[in-house]
Amino acid sequence: MVTNTATTRIFGSLKKKIIKDIVVSFAIGIPAAYAWWYTFHVDNQKKREAWYIAYAAKKGNEQ
Repeated sequence: MVTNTATTRIFGSLKKKIIKDIVVSFAIGIPAAYAWWYTFHVDNQKKREAWYIAYAAKKGNEQ
């Protein structure tokens, strides 16, 4: 069996590129997701909760 054919070299290079793409996407994606979560999402959630608390207090005073 010949192990150094053109197809094995092509599959080997594709395998390396696919693994590299997956590793790079995780290396960029996970920090980006954490940055979005803690800078945008949590701030908006705090603002929304503060609005609901103020709204509930206002509704409580009206009744």
